[in-house]
Amino acid sequence: MRRAISCYRKSLASTEGLESSVNHPQATLFEQFLRERTYLKNVTPSHARLVSRRLQELQRSVPAGGKRTRASLQQFVIGLRERNI
Repeated sequence: MRRAISCYRKSLASTEGLESSVNHPQATLFEQFLRERTYLKNVTPSHARLVSRRLQELQRSVPAGGKRTRASLQQFVIGLRERNI
């Protein structure tokens, strides 16, 4: 019984603050991805910041209301490679 209560508390705690996930599901998934990488794959905080910056660049590369296409993603990657990133 104690174990079940403990698991229930953990599940409640893990959903706290996810109200924004309704409006920004990608942001929440990305935050989860970074947390998993940090703790499970032992990624350094500086690398996590680098990945976060690249995501921000990717989001800015797509026009407002526009859709990502294969060609736009390829152009983004080419731009990163040209800058030696």
